[in-house]
Amino acid sequence: MAVLTISVSPTSMLIVIAGCGRVGSDLALSLSEQGHDVCVVDEDANKLKKLGMAFDGSREVGLPYDVETLRRGGIESAHAFVAVTNTDNQNLMAVQFVLVGFLFSWVRGR
Repeated sequence: MAVLTISVSPTSMLIVIAGCGRVGSDLALSLSEQGHDVCVVDEDANKLKKLGMAFDGSREVGLPYDVETLRRGGIESAHAFVAVTNTDNQNLMAVQFVLVGFLFSWVRGR
């Protein structure tokens, strides 16, 4: 299994994570514990609930490449976007959409 690590600046950042499976939830919890503002987007509301009470960020139900879902998640003011859904095609679409639609410079996909 590949391990995804993110090196972020010591100041608080807004990070949008697409996908709330094992990788996305671990990443969201870790970044939230470090004091960053994190929004997790997933089309399955039950996966978002599994983040639990320890998660201090926000949750958005919807597709990771839907403009309204991403806007509700704060993509327009986010510092980073990470696509870690369980579907490669969704990750690719989400990354392309964010790169082109929001002119992002820091985007990662699994």
